Amino acid sequence: MNDPAACAKCGKPAEAGAYKLPLCSGCRDAMSQRPFPKWIRIGFGLIVLAFLGATTQLPGSLAAGIAFARGQRAEATKDFATAVAEYRRVVQRFPDSTLALGRLGIVYYRAGDLREAATVFRRLAGRKASKELVREVNQVIAKMERKAK
Repeated sequence: MNDPAACAKCGKPAEAGAYKLPLCSGCRDAMSQRPFPKWIRIGFGLIVLAFLGATTQLPGSLAAGIAFARGQRAEATKDFATAVAEYRRVVQRFPDSTLALGRLGIVYYRAGDLREAATVFRRLAGRKASKELVREVNQVIAKMERKAK
């Protein structure tokens, strides 16, 4: 019936060796060259697309991170015009970033542009943020309200 010396696929003499499935060399070569299943190829394609999508986002995110660091440096040296420009770059890339919007509003105020500061602070209304940012924004808003009176 099942001859262990015969190929399980075609019945020719099987290759000698420690193989679990007895196959002749032709059948073993044919089976080893089978294409990958369709689900593996589709899965690999999706992974490649996700990777390519992530790599296209990286330069913009990296540039925004650099702009944020430059904005912090400019703010520390009281160069508020430069800080405004750098934080605006960050907000262009990440328009919903609470931290970037908070810093932008603060430097607008310190640069003397109260109207833009108020506009940015309105965008922040109702958002959750760190205690430090909330405290600093609230201090700036209180100073703006005192100037308005």
